[in-house]
Amino acid sequence: MTAQDLSGAWSVFLEDGTVQAVSLPGTLDTNGIGEPDEGRDLVSPVIRERLRRRHVYTGKAGYLRQVRLSKEVRNAVLSGERLFLYVEKSRFLTVKWNGRDLSPLTPGSLSTPWIFELTDVVTTGEKDVQSLYAVCNNRYPEGASSGILASGDARLNWNGLVGKILLVTQKQNFIAGACVLTEPTGSLIVQVRLEVKTAFHGTVKAESDTFTRSFEESLDLEAGTHVVTFDVREQDLAPGVLRWDIGEGNLQTLTVSATGCEEKSFSFGIRTLWNDKDGHFLLNGRTIFLFADTFHGLFPHTGYEPCDKNTWKEILSRLQSYGINCVRFDSHCPPDAAFDAADELGLMLLVELTQKGTGHAFETEDDALFWTQLRQILLFEGGHPSFCFLTLGSQIRYTKKGLSRAAEMLQSAKSEVPSCLYSTGSDVFGGALGPSRVDDFFLASGFDKGMLRLCGPGMTGALNRGSGTPVTYDEVVKRIRTEYDGPVVTFEAGGYAILPQRGEAKDYESDVVDADAEAFAERESDRLSDPAVRENLRLSGASMALSCLREETISCLATDSLAGICYAGLVDDPEDAYSLFGMLNAHFQPKEGDFAKPEVFRTFCREVSPLLFLPGSTFLEGTSVHLYAAVANFGRTDIRDSWKIELVEMTPDGTKRQVIRGRHQRLRAIALDEAAEDSGSLATCPAGCVTMLGDALLALPVTGKARIYSVVLTIGSFEVSRKIFLYPRTQTATDVLMTGSVSQALQALSMGARVLLSPRADLTHFADSIQVTFTPDFRSCRTHPDQDGFTSLYIHNRSAAFSDFPTDTVPGEQWRDLMQDARAMGVPKSWQAGSLVDAAGAFDDPKARSVLVEARCGSGRLVLCSLGILEKQESPVVRAFTESLLHFLSSKDFAPSLAITGDELQRVVR
Repeated sequence: MTAQDLSGAWSVFLEDGTVQAVSLPGTLDTNGIGEPDEGRDLVSPVIRERLRRRHVYTGKAGYLRQVRLSKEVRNAVLSGERLFLYVEKSRFLTVKWNGRDLSPLTPGSLSTPWIFELTDVVTTGEKDVQSLYAVCNNRYPEGASSGILASGDARLNWNGLVGKILLVTQKQNFIAGACVLTEPTGSLIVQVRLEVKTAFHGTVKAESDTFTRSFEESLDLEAGTHVVTFDVREQDLAPGVLRWDIGEGNLQTLTVSATGCEEKSFSFGIRTLWNDKDGHFLLNGRTIFLFADTFHGLFPHTGYEPCDKNTWKEILSRLQSYGINCVRFDSHCPPDAAFDAADELGLMLLVELTQKGTGHAFETEDDALFWTQLRQILLFEGGHPSFCFLTLGSQIRYTKKGLSRAAEMLQSAKSEVPSCLYSTGSDVFGGALGPSRVDDFFLASGFDKGMLRLCGPGMTGALNRGSGTPVTYDEVVKRIRTEYDGPVVTFEAGGYAILPQRGEAKDYESDVVDADAEAFAERESDRLSDPAVRENLRLSGASMALSCLREETISCLATDSLAGICYAGLVDDPEDAYSLFGMLNAHFQPKEGDFAKPEVFRTFCREVSPLLFLPGSTFLEGTSVHLYAAVANFGRTDIRDSWKIELVEMTPDGTKRQVIRGRHQRLRAIALDEAAEDSGSLATCPAGCVTMLGDALLALPVTGKARIYSVVLTIGSFEVSRKIFLYPRTQTATDVLMTGSVSQALQALSMGARVLLSPRADLTHFADSIQVTFTPDFRSCRTHPDQDGFTSLYIHNRSAAFSDFPTDTVPGEQWRDLMQDARAMGVPKSWQAGSLVDAAGAFDDPKARSVLVEARCGSGRLVLCSLGILEKQESPVVRAFTESLLHFLSSKDFAPSLAITGDELQRVVR
């Protein structure tokens, strides 16, 4: 086989008759060709909702290259070899060589290479200059234009030729490919694909050091494509063969030869992947828990995905460092290089056909396009051990007719590549109608009005309900189990908005993408008087998002027979209304701050996780807490070790002070099943399940003042802790006026009084305000207009206002009741000097915001609160918070530096 690289200078012919020079591989975008994008989806006069393209072109573009065959290629053709054009990535592609139309050897697709045979049209004169004209069309039928690969936004519905562009010679008959597939039974299928020009009479042989013998067959074949199959039984495998597994890219080599053909070698991995009747995934016979992340396919500097293994290895290994064991490619399939990288890393991939949000899937002319795409993905990628899951699209909808066709597609796919698991779609109908009978797994955000994530559009979900009690999806999964026994995985959990770093928009500027960086810079300079305030809010909001992701994960691990969690994305997706919800930016670099460190994320995204279940997080002193301890062990070995529960307090110097140790009389450990042996503090936790260690009745101390403690569960080298907040029962007598009336407050302030002003938290009283929620904004209020865009609180916890209400700078569980039915008021910049709790809105919200401000007003002194605390006094937490503010107001040290007028106050609150 010889090859000639065709990268370099080409000419492009556009539909309007324009002819321009271009450099390939590349796109019209990377070559600066197309109409300017005037922008759309404006959210302000200057900032657009999305990243936008600098150049837009939709339609056909013809790429012309005058080719002179290299000496090596010409000699190979003269010696009788066949000649092919190989284009690694394009759109819908047609090719002419010397003016003659060519048919593809294998039909290409948006996800797979295009290969055309030139043997019968090429000339072999030494000085012959031949014409190659490739027409790329990026205008699609409606159904095929909905997926990420065909997006018209910053992910770029590009037009061009990407990756390798080669002339390749092959012998008259040649080995086109080979793979080793593992059936659920553990037996192997070796498939050899043979391309025959006229006829083949000879033998095909496959061998590997992994096999105890070689496999050979004599064949007489006619012209065409043939697949030769060898069955490899368990006894044909060499002893001690390493399996491909999570984090272990154990690859073997298959050598294939055929009479008259060039010998070729291929890598493969041996692994089984199936589902059991208890709703779990089995990898190599052991139960695993899926920690999947959604990859949105955004590459701002090029507009298209890379085609080299090293780049993909860097990207995927970074995701893997966060504990991710599977990557889901949202409504697309990545290039072959991504599978090569994942094979070596031991990382599972979930791919999807290129349709998203389609209303009537597989009911139109597009049906044939998706059949082709499916077959080509199976042909080119099905042999990779990392090719583990495939769905027919994302968030699509079916009628009975479309679902019937989808079932046909899955049955065909299962027969071709039995080593993969398949589903009719990811979050089909939002999961509401449940799984199809042909689905190998069910990936959904909910079922029958029940949610399978803790937050969703409109800020719905358990995290914003204010209860603080542990949440599992047991009831939802039980309803699914009445009709389906396959694995259930949550869909796109998380997606909590994080404010951009200062100047971050400029990082997304490139030759192909316009991020409105200047407009962002202008808005940032106009936002707050102190950039440090903005940075504090960014870091606090990011930590809030991380805490929510932790709760999402724990809820999934704690749910009986739930098979995994799929996160909305650890990588930012600024193309989608600046959805900056990741630990990594869109260039796959960790963001600034401890929250983005892989080791922090791995404290809960890990194969072995101790679990603590408490009835809440806030308690009155002297009460008892009934808690449960468990271990989710999805590692490879059983755990048999001692365990303990402790109540600890952090001392001012940062060390832990033990308050209660669980092995003593205050802790009652009970074996709830045979797996948790009642051996004092010794427990056995089998691999592949959640084991209950026991329960504990924890008597909380009487301290006389508010305290923060941590309940710590330790088993062997694994540890988890959950903070709890203790509050006294005392009530402070004070002469501070506590009111919800602005007029009453102003009257008292004019007489020199001290006032806690907390009107009802609504738009009537705070006209320029946004809703506060315990979670940051779900994805973006620009794609979910029923959300206000709240992203963060930052608490100035060193203020004496919190002397009797200890808190971190980031709102923890004790703030859940306070943030329920609360507002973040817009305040003048100058009020930042008196803000005790800063707040932030969406990425494009320039207003300074706060929920708690101290100020001098007239001859009096004031604390203004927009959390609606007077309406929540039934909550012990809110009462403790109120008591702390009243004590603060009545103290001699209450001397606010901020001075405001009554008129200024009435412009903020009514």
